[in-house]
Amino acid sequence: MKLVTKSVLNQRKEGNSTATIIQTIPKGTRVDWYGYVTECNGSLWYLVDYKNHLGFCSSKYLNVSRET
Repeated sequence: MKLVTKSVLNQRKEGNSTATIIQTIPKGTRVDWYGYVTECNGSLWYLVDYKNHLGFCSSKYLNVSRET
């Protein structure tokens, strides 16, 4: 499934806001999500693929893409 970023977004090694940043993803970018979700302190984190890097992004900053 494709997701799109609602703002500039950090992709992280783990599903929490203090984990190491892998890369920064621009606003409006489509990323691949394969269905894996983890929870940390009440926030959901999606494991996404962007530019051949797997990492976690907060669900607060992602929407389902309307494009296929």
